[in-house]
Amino acid sequence: MTVNGESLAELIRRHAPLALSKRLAIVEQVCAALTYAHKAGVVHGGIILYYLISYRMPFSGPPIEAMIKVIRDAVPPLSDVAPGADPELERIVLRMLERDPARRYQDVAAVGEELSAVRHRLE
Repeated sequence: MTVNGESLAELIRRHAPLALSKRLAIVEQVCAALTYAHKAGVVHGGIILYYLISYRMPFSGPPIEAMIKVIRDAVPPLSDVAPGADPELERIVLRMLERDPARRYQDVAAVGEELSAVRHRLE
């Protein structure tokens, strides 16, 4: 799963060998992006589930642009990017991606139980 834009592997292929200072700058950018994501309350499991259902990341663009969107924008509803997505599944995903930690699931087991119920209903 990647964010739209050049991947790290592509960057290395195009510019190898990279100077140590450039490699460290990349790691600094990754650290900054993860810090912003964590402060914004991004929950990685929710992103994975969103991607598995829609085949799209909730936020796209070059890495820094995507991180700004994470902080600034609401998560696009699954029904907008995956027409026909089950409404209960959409509710679960959006709750997993809540910015406010108090509104997110507090227990991964609860997520599993709700996903299991949706899966059984859809089978």
